[in-house]
Amino acid sequence: MKNKNFQKKGDLNLFCDKNKVKELYLNSIVENTLKKLDYETIEDFKRQYTEERIFELALKNNTTTTTAVCHAFSIEQKNATRYKRNLEEANRLIVLIPRSKRKRCPITGFIASFLTTNTNLINN
Repeated sequence: MKNKNFQKKGDLNLFCDKNKVKELYLNSIVENTLKKLDYETIEDFKRQYTEERIFELALKNNTTTTTAVCHAFSIEQKNATRYKRNLEEANRLIVLIPRSKRKRCPITGFIASFLTTNTNLINN
């Protein structure tokens, strides 16, 4: 049985719509990255950096999954796998949530690793 009070609050229905929640999450990744790096538009940002550097900067400014970064910045998953490997080999990427305590990816819903390239977190 559905909660009738919840249905009456039209603005709260977006929390029931998984696609809307995913869209909001992806937009927050892009906005957070652009804001911290002082870019007005994603187009300007993409003109300035290579796809690999965009992947790294997105993970520096957001702790999230590879899939989320791929969806947010339109990066092919197979390319992201290569970028992730390069960052791991250079010791510039860490998994913040250990395998035993992993959480669900906000995009796929599957158990996933949350990553960062934030040097402040890596050095601690």
